[in-house]
Amino acid sequence: MFSDAGSVTKDAGSVFGHIQPTAGAGIRARTPVGPVRLDLGYQLTANPPLERFALHFSFGYPF
Repeated sequence: MFSDAGSVTKDAGSVFGHIQPTAGAGIRARTPVGPVRLDLGYQLTANPPLERFALHFSFGYPF
């Protein structure tokens, strides 16, 4: 389980005005090619509500 908050903006001056909190859960597995990760995130304040979920899959070691 995890929680996170962040923002993507065009200029550094408006970063703190648009922070979006997110919560979710993930699964990790060790394989011969490295770890495999599957995460499902839920944006708590998304607008429109249909875009609240994000699925992230990755394998190998993160940088």
